[in-house]
Amino acid sequence: MKTELEMLTSYVSLLIMNRSVYPGLDMLTTIKTECVRLKDVFNISFNHTTDSFKFTEAMNSRYIRLVNLANLLWERARLPNSFARLAMMDVLAVKHFLEYEYRSFLDADRDLASFERFTLKHRVLSELKVIKGHLIAKKISEALILQIEKVFLDLFKESKYPVLSVSKKEYVEALLTNLSAMAIDERDKDWNVRLRLLLIKLNCNHLGIYKLLQAEQEKEILMIRDPEKQYDLLFAKEIWIKQIQMDRKLAYNTDVDDLKSMLLEQIRMLGPHLREKMERRAALKPEKVKYKLSVDELSVVFHSYYLEKVFDYPSKKAAAEAICENIRSVGTTDISANSLLKYDRLEQRSAALNYYRRSSRILEQLKIDFDL
Repeated sequence: MKTELEMLTSYVSLLIMNRSVYPGLDMLTTIKTECVRLKDVFNISFNHTTDSFKFTEAMNSRYIRLVNLANLLWERARLPNSFARLAMMDVLAVKHFLEYEYRSFLDADRDLASFERFTLKHRVLSELKVIKGHLIAKKISEALILQIEKVFLDLFKESKYPVLSVSKKEYVEALLTNLSAMAIDERDKDWNVRLRLLLIKLNCNHLGIYKLLQAEQEKEILMIRDPEKQYDLLFAKEIWIKQIQMDRKLAYNTDVDDLKSMLLEQIRMLGPHLREKMERRAALKPEKVKYKLSVDELSVVFHSYYLEKVFDYPSKKAAAEAICENIRSVGTTDISANSLLKYDRLEQRSAALNYYRRSSRILEQLKIDFDL
């Protein structure tokens, strides 16, 4: 087998030299013949092997040599050179034969040939352009779309080492297929959530995707002012992520943790911090002033005082939020700012009447006390 590969390498070198003494058509015919013969040699070698370890090692070595030959021919074919291109296709046919017949003996992270990376890149970019248009129409976050583009582009960087492997190609195709299916799905769904779910399920642990989802998760939690509600949301997010069933066979980057584990780790880190905030708040939290007034009556009083410009706050909502943190009413200990801001003439007529009567009594008492 070694001799046959060396002969094929020699014929490829002669073809690349492009000397008149070695006609391109004759060299191409010879290379084609050697490629056909090499397949038979591989089969014979397999049938006579007694040491599977040595056979595996030999097959991976031959695979690398075939990829190197295909890369040499691709460099010459780009000049262009039709003979080199045809010879490259013959060499790649032998490589594909190895992958089909002896896949179990080959390394999962074996390199793709340069021509295969070139064709895959252009197919991905073409399909990605269509997918991007559909995702924008579904009102997917532009920041997320940009990061998904980067996921693919980073794989095809010229300076990337190691180069794109067969396992990475399988991941690219799986992710691209799922994105295409989502892009053309016409159902009315929350596609922002579904896309994030898909990225976690397919373990798209690209650094940009992780940082984006991490920042979104942290921002959503910290936007809530109440530490208890923050903790509740944190717990809900943890449950949601834990329930996602990942495809363990797929990974964008096998050298780091999966995306699901990284997001859960962030939640575990935020948990103690929020618990500490709740403990501090409980220790410092003053007793709320208790009113024997209904929430509706408090709302009417608040509206009247606001019209009189009694409160020194930048907005009505800010005043309502500050007051709600320090008062409680009949039947409730926590009043929402929205309840205090509510002012409905029909629903709150009874509350307004009670306030009017109470105010009248207060005014009468003031007249008596201060001789007004």
